[in-house]
Amino acid sequence: MKKLLLLALCFVFFGCNIFVKDRTEIIINTEFDIDTTTRVRIVNLTDDSVVVWITLGATPGCLQDIWDIPFITDSVTNLKGYFTLYANDSTMDFAPPLGIGYNGNVSFDTCALNCAIPRFPYGINLFEFIVNNSFQLGNPQETIEISCVSGCNALIEGYLWGDGLDWNTYGNPEVTYIYNNGKWGNSGLLGVFPFGCDDCTASVSPPTCDTSSIDKQKEPICTIQRNAKGSGGGLVRIAYNGIPPQPLK
Repeated sequence: MKKLLLLALCFVFFGCNIFVKDRTEIIINTEFDIDTTTRVRIVNLTDDSVVVWITLGATPGCLQDIWDIPFITDSVTNLKGYFTLYANDSTMDFAPPLGIGYNGNVSFDTCALNCAIPRFPYGINLFEFIVNNSFQLGNPQETIEISCVSGCNALIEGYLWGDGLDWNTYGNPEVTYIYNNGKWGNSGLLGVFPFGCDDCTASVSPPTCDTSSIDKQKEPICTIQRNAKGSGGGLVRIAYNGIPPQPLK
């Protein structure tokens, strides 16, 4: 019944074309070096189940098939899928096989949306990440952030563990925790792009429905990063902590 309800909601709100892949066709390869590989875990800190959506980035050298993530249960495309995370539960620690990067975003209760809809009048926020990308040219950075550019429907927390290089952002050399508030009230928070502020400290090319910049950051602190080469591995823990109270403008 829950699955049928979710399918109905998806067709009504998102127009999704969902298919369930035959699990017998999926070959999972989770071989990686724990000392050099950054893993990702998703946690539900609430007393209610939540549907978790993962959208992979079409980034060369990074994971390109959502079905290679072992806890995905349904998908829309090869880059976008979801699963139910039960109350006070978590996924396994996951990373693609050695040599493959992991890039994408995580959203809760809905796939990523650029603009508010009746079901989500305050918009949607995302946890965005790229890890294990040392193969990229130049000075590649493992990077995480919470994007509230298109609004906010979830309290998301990011915990960073590892014995390797420290995660950092402008003026902050050792960052181990990030979180967001509601749609407004994120200015000054490390690792958060405020509403409408796609350039962190300014609104440059946000979605046309999200042009406010009243909550912009005063310093470029929206992305948390560390050198991808020699990072030392570790764990990125993405935690869902419920629906936020929405402060006034």
